[in-house]
Amino acid sequence: MTRLSYLLRSLPQKLAIFSMLFLLVSVNLNAHAQEAGQLSGTITDNSGTAIPSAIISVRNVGTNAIRSTTANSSGGYTFTNLSPAVYEVAVPPVAGFGAYKANAEVTVGGKITLDIKLSVNSSNTTIEVSAESSAQVNTQSQELSQVISQEQVSQLPSLTRNPYDFVQISGNISSGDAGSNNQAQNASTRGVGFGLNGGRSTGTEILLDGVENISVFGDAVGIVVPIDSVQEFRVITSNFEPQYGRASGGVVNVATKSGVNQFHGSAYDFNRLSAYTANTVYNAQSGIAKGKYTRNQFGGTLGGPIVKDKLFFFGDAEFIRVRSAANSVSLIPTTQFLAQAPANVSSFFSTYGTNAPSSTNVVLNSQLGSNAYANLPANFPVFQKIAFTTPTNAGGGIPQNTYNVVGRVDYNLGSSTQAFFRYVNYNEVDQSGGVFASPYKQYNVGGANKAQAYLLSIAHEFSPKLTTITKGSFSRFNTSNTYSTALQNVPTLFLSANAQIAGTNVQFPGFYDNNPANGGLPYGGPQNTIQVN
Repeated sequence: MTRLSYLLRSLPQKLAIFSMLFLLVSVNLNAHAQEAGQLSGTITDNSGTAIPSAIISVRNVGTNAIRSTTANSSGGYTFTNLSPAVYEVAVPPVAGFGAYKANAEVTVGGKITLDIKLSVNSSNTTIEVSAESSAQVNTQSQELSQVISQEQVSQLPSLTRNPYDFVQISGNISSGDAGSNNQAQNASTRGVGFGLNGGRSTGTEILLDGVENISVFGDAVGIVVPIDSVQEFRVITSNFEPQYGRASGGVVNVATKSGVNQFHGSAYDFNRLSAYTANTVYNAQSGIAKGKYTRNQFGGTLGGPIVKDKLFFFGDAEFIRVRSAANSVSLIPTTQFLAQAPANVSSFFSTYGTNAPSSTNVVLNSQLGSNAYANLPANFPVFQKIAFTTPTNAGGGIPQNTYNVVGRVDYNLGSSTQAFFRYVNYNEVDQSGGVFASPYKQYNVGGANKAQAYLLSIAHEFSPKLTTITKGSFSRFNTSNTYSTALQNVPTLFLSANAQIAGTNVQFPGFYDNNPANGGLPYGGPQNTIQVN
């Protein structure tokens, strides 16, 4: 009876294990990791006759990692789980034919076809399979996509050096939905900032090295990596396969750089100054001076071998320093008007409206129009116009101190196994007042964005017919606001959302008084994501 009870109790567990193993094998047999590429083709002689049993090898030119396979009875061969890189394809002399060598570039998530024709004499051929200049259809899956190459990412202009700016190079792209994505250099967008295949930008699946990279709180990029750490990325706009999961519009798949057998490094500093920009039309019409800003974006990269042909590293550190201020004008009630207000209104301002600024530039009752306060004289000062300087985005981004670090280690364990570990750390602190500014400065709001992402990926070839890529990742995206916690529970008084008189905002004490829908602090919070693929 005890033995039977044990079997009955353990049966669900065994079934669960069996089901999991079956699922893992099924998935790996039918789907390839999203950032890995594939190289396939057939081997024939000049007459088109298949040459079976030929041995084909591929060597990563950068790391010297070598894999080999044998052509099947029809002369066909396939290499899966190839990292984005240039590969040397080689066939030794076979059955009276000479040796063959070719170079082929495998792109992120790409499926490359290289048909080999053997001749009596040895041949060396260079095959360039580089990033497509226009959208291409994959003839195996009918997938419509385009690769954004490393050269495009590094050389084309980007105002904030955000790699996702280059999604717009692809076809079938439209402008994105409005939203909030402070981390991507304060762009007001969701997703990657663009709509793919006619869909909303929130319908874009965002991948980093083959794992999801989405902050679901704002439907935006979870963690941004510097341009100099991007190997390349693929934008898929139509007919993508089901392994990509949640996407309804398209997929943006970014691959980070890895180290190679040669040391490479760079250093840079990009500077932008308000002295080279013009004032805004609104400021010019309102007589408001141009805002001032200084933006410095600087950093460097270094990569190379730790153990030649075996162990490699790559690192990138980027820093952003923005100092920015602009002139704002708001209307606040005068002390004379508050003295005439109901008792509860006067009590609110005396309690929460301390440190109120003052100005001799006032708005009289007669200037408010026919619906003004009938019980007050026409020359009664109702509002005072306050000019104040705010630490806001004057053209160079929100005033901030930011650093963005990427580290990656690649390890060739042998001809059948390759692995890498990648780490990203993004830390942005926005100055108080950069997110929300009030003439009552105690209610200024700043921001903080701290994100980390870890990934371990292991690719293994059990046989030419069974290969796997196993990925384990952890990410933490934490967006929050900084403010005076002592004032957190202050009630907000407002006329209406974004109320204006004669084109000037009316502001009262409290947080987010110009848009109460944004009220409620603390705001944001951490999102922890664990993925096992």
